[in-house]
Amino acid sequence: MTASFPSTLKPAAGETKANRQANRRELRNRMRELGKTVIEANGYMVGAALGLDRGRAYHAKRDGKAVKIGFRASADRWIAATSSALAAGGELTEVDEIFVVAFKDPKVRDAIEVYRFKASVIADAAKKVFAASGKTGQQWIPLDDAKDEGVHSMAGGSLGKHGEVISTVDVVWKDGGAGGADATAPFKLTLDQAKAGLAAQFGVSKDAIRITIEG
Repeated sequence: MTASFPSTLKPAAGETKANRQANRRELRNRMRELGKTVIEANGYMVGAALGLDRGRAYHAKRDGKAVKIGFRASADRWIAATSSALAAGGELTEVDEIFVVAFKDPKVRDAIEVYRFKASVIADAAKKVFAASGKTGQQWIPLDDAKDEGVHSMAGGSLGKHGEVISTVDVVWKDGGAGGADATAPFKLTLDQAKAGLAAQFGVSKDAIRITIEG
């Protein structure tokens, strides 16, 4: 699978603060939509929104089992966490899994990794960061080691090592056009992932799927 994004969403010298913020929001929205496409190829069926803060959490099914999922998108490999998401009824207390969609290299931006985390892992890290900062509102948690970014930022450790990269998607920046995932591009799957996707599509157990490869 290859994802294409409009080149207008790339950082540019001289752009206004308002344009920069709007482009960042749009890019994150597109990254989250890509995340949905990727997890559906990995056996998930994404359903209705849960109606939580910011509308980024959904009912879903995997292997016929109900699961609640959330999405985070990061262009710089830092994950936002809010006090409200940690409170009773917040996203990090209500969902089972969080999918993080992040550029593999924020400077190059030629590939995106989709991570799967237990929501409790991100919640625990967020609590430690908030405790170390002594503040409420919003804090940031790194996917990678970031020792030079302040003591409280690393209080919860780097998240990346606690997640599973379920897919890496090549990114192409194009002039004009809507962009999106190119389903015609080769998408490498393991046999287990292929079985999971077919099982979700036809509403059967993964054990009922048989794949024969000829040639």
